[in-house]
Amino acid sequence: MRGPVTTLSSTILFLVILFAGLFFIPWGGIDWGTIRLGQEQTITVTGSAKQSEINQIASFTASVTAFSAGKDDAVAEVNEKMSEVVERVKQFGVPDGDIKTQSASTREQINSFREVPTDERWVASNSLSITLKDVDRAGEMLDLLNSTGANSISGPSFRVDDADEVEISLLEDAIENAREKAEKLASVAGRRLGKVVSLSEGTASSPPMFRGFALESAALGAPVEPGSSEVTKAVTVTFELK
Repeated sequence: MRGPVTTLSSTILFLVILFAGLFFIPWGGIDWGTIRLGQEQTITVTGSAKQSEINQIASFTASVTAFSAGKDDAVAEVNEKMSEVVERVKQFGVPDGDIKTQSASTREQINSFREVPTDERWVASNSLSITLKDVDRAGEMLDLLNSTGANSISGPSFRVDDADEVEISLLEDAIENAREKAEKLASVAGRRLGKVVSLSEGTASSPPMFRGFALESAALGAPVEPGSSEVTKAVTVTFELK
């Protein structure tokens, strides 16, 4: 039979091993898993805000196209007419930074279905974009372009000058709109809103472009109204429910 001394020794040995384990075994490195008391409850809503802004910028496109029997002749004609357009636009008061070549091309016309006229064998073209920051003179610019050698004119297309500041303000309003919606829904359910869990910007509608059209006779004067653009912002916000 095991005596009291043996039992006491076993107990002491067990306690020594237990305390040694507490100090020397890396308990922090053991993955104990995750205890979840319940699924997080949230509510997701979409908020939006919009604002009308008077357009302050007008954009135009002027293109020159020339046909010729020779490549060099077609290019020379286009260059001459486009140089006139650029010079007239600069004299109008548009700075260099607001005048930009969009595209330039030269190609030989080959058509397997019909014979291309000899004097139209080569075609050259050049397209220019113009940004006018004084919309009150948009009609004058349209008349000017009609009086040049440009044979294709489009515009004006109107837009807001500095939409960034407007958009930042609208984002704040859209988030507030989302919060108001979420609070009403939570109230109906007898709950309260908690912190924002996620926030993302939605798709905003592009500002509409108001276009004018080139008139056949510049002497008529081009009636142009810049109008306004509606800037819209949308956000999707997920709130915690309490």
